Amino acid sequence: MNRIDMHSNFFSYVKQFPKLETLSASHNRLLGEILNLKSLKVLSLTNNYFTGEIPCFPNKEMKVLELGANYFSVTIPKCIGDLSALNVLDRVIITLIHNLFLMF
Repeated sequence: MNRIDMHSNFFSYVKQFPKLETLSASHNRLLGEILNLKSLKVLSLTNNYFTGEIPCFPNKEMKVLELGANYFSVTIPKCIGDLSALNVLDRVIITLIHNLFLMF
């Protein structure tokens, strides 16, 4: 299995799938920290209850990263800049990065 679309449900957890490339799980009740899904290329987790820091994603081929409307800390990890294939970056992350540069 390489693609799961489970947006707009009432799921509270996601099982780990080692070869998963696409996970669309926005508008659920997912909470805690994001799992380390090593093969992901598309991740959409907007409108959930994730907390803590935005994690580093090991797959440098990630193309879509949507994490808005969660409860992450304000810190953006430097490793987000290593995602060279990224085509879509969530507005919330872009705003946080922009605000970070304005502080200097």
